[in-house]
Amino acid sequence: LSRAMKQWPKQHSAAGVRKSSVVLDTALVSKDMLHVNDPVLRGRSSEVELELEWFDMLEELPSDEQGGLAAAAAGDPVAVLLVELRSGVGFPWEGIDEKAGLRWRCRSEDAQKTSRRGVASNVEEAFFPEVALNPRLFSVVDKLVDRGYESPDIARVLGLETTELVEQYFAAKKEFEAQQEEVWQKQQEEDFRVSVVWNEVLTLFVCVPSSASISIELLDGQDNVVGLIGPVPMSELISDSALALPREWVPLELAAAPKEEVTGGLAAWFLPSRTPKAPDVARYSTVELDVSAQLRPLRAGRGMPHRGRRK
Repeated sequence: LSRAMKQWPKQHSAAGVRKSSVVLDTALVSKDMLHVNDPVLRGRSSEVELELEWFDMLEELPSDEQGGLAAAAAGDPVAVLLVELRSGVGFPWEGIDEKAGLRWRCRSEDAQKTSRRGVASNVEEAFFPEVALNPRLFSVVDKLVDRGYESPDIARVLGLETTELVEQYFAAKKEFEAQQEEVWQKQQEEDFRVSVVWNEVLTLFVCVPSSASISIELLDGQDNVVGLIGPVPMSELISDSALALPREWVPLELAAAPKEEVTGGLAAWFLPSRTPKAPDVARYSTVELDVSAQLRPLRAGRGMPHRGRRK
């Protein structure tokens, strides 16, 4: 970043804006699935045009006299919004178990940012009991059992003098499978809920904080909005001396239940026979999120600070 801000050509008569074309490194691109005429296969370089702009952080939002209105009119950000997602409680297990998982999508003005999938925490798991047999031999024993081998034959194949370790493994595996079944049964209960951790900060640029708001939507694995927090007027942050919303646990407001689409006639021939099942948003009524937000004022800068130059 430092080299780019120093060496890339200046743009828009502003020292803090740099622009350049960068050649992409395609050495690690898998070429097996590429078209025969793909530029990568033909040895042509791929380029992307990048523009960087440096902003200085301020202690307070710029007033109209300091160029706040002018920056907003030009579409330039006057602040960056930091939304910190820590953890949540009260999530149904089916949301965690989906491929894409549970994510939060933060919106402000025309910008939006989606978090990574959350990770379940404090979830009861089954643990395999300790056995003196080398764990690398577990799969060998299982394959021999599938082939109809008895304990004495298995012990002989493994080079064991007695069947004691083989029997210990069988007992441990039976106990482990019983634990798995018990955990699975608990997860199927109607009131079973888990905690989820994100520990992520979402950043959004804001052009007109005085009229903007913050909304945080909860997405399931099918990108359905199952609930939301907000909208919270950004004026609440502006009125705070620290330009922040303090950390607190906020309950989720459920989204309207999606309507089931019924297709028939000619349209049924062209649409998929199996459509994803609509989420039961009522299952998320117990969700609460540990969240905070802060607004950091910005001003277009002349470039990265360095020795001998102030911001």
